[in-house]
Amino acid sequence: MRKIDKNTIFVLLGVILFAASIITINLTQYQNSSFNTINKNQTHPNNTEPQLPKDPEGNGCSMIYLDLGTNIGIQIRKVYEPELYINSLILPYFDTFFGRDLEVRRAVCSFGFEPNPGHTPYLKYTEESYKKLGYNVKIFTETAVGDFDGEASLVIEDSSRESNHMDWGAKIGDSVEGKKTKAVRMLNFPKWFKENIADRNYTGQSAIVMKVDIEGFEYTIFPYLIRNGLYCLIDFVYVEHVNWDIMRELNDVMQYSGCKTRMMYIDDESYFNMPFPFPHEMD
Repeated sequence: MRKIDKNTIFVLLGVILFAASIITINLTQYQNSSFNTINKNQTHPNNTEPQLPKDPEGNGCSMIYLDLGTNIGIQIRKVYEPELYINSLILPYFDTFFGRDLEVRRAVCSFGFEPNPGHTPYLKYTEESYKKLGYNVKIFTETAVGDFDGEASLVIEDSSRESNHMDWGAKIGDSVEGKKTKAVRMLNFPKWFKENIADRNYTGQSAIVMKVDIEGFEYTIFPYLIRNGLYCLIDFVYVEHVNWDIMRELNDVMQYSGCKTRMMYIDDESYFNMPFPFPHEMD
């Protein structure tokens, strides 16, 4: 990290606060308009609210991988089967935080979040395949992440490719004539993180790695995570498709303030169209 003097830090804080105010104004307009058809007062019909408090889903997990914008789960597979994904950009960072011993890697708990219903069958199969091997993998399908619980409209960029792994165009947003839309769950990620990761019980050294590729909702969840003292519990964040100038300054300011979290821009789409067989399929 480059050295920052006192004058610069005040300038950076001003820039970030200004950017945050603009984002807040835009998001208020965004959420109050018909754009993205978000309803904060509804719960997705397939995800009813629990009646009783539940134990944190991260209980017993000292090492955690959070995959926000999972697509077909390739990044999760890189955690457990790095030998299949030679030269992937993220692998050295997984080695740093989760170790190189693949037996130790078995203890990593992975949580994925993906709104595109076209990926649901494959993601369910991915989760089941790893659970058969004893890995703790849970993927929230047809689930977008933001700063509230409710419902959102997902626009499928090309409905003819909905079941194709290369469908990158799906996004939360406006209904567009000629394009398919699907109601999906919107999950309050900072709240989920607090209840299931921050409040978990575990032994050993904590290591939390998070990928964030959520089409602009980064700017809603990061302020909540920071404001509630949750962001600095994460060891490493890598982001894709964001304004890196803003995120870089945010990273520098947070580290200057003593936060351990390191953020990097890593667009690792390697092997995106190569869904290798799972281990149990080769037995």
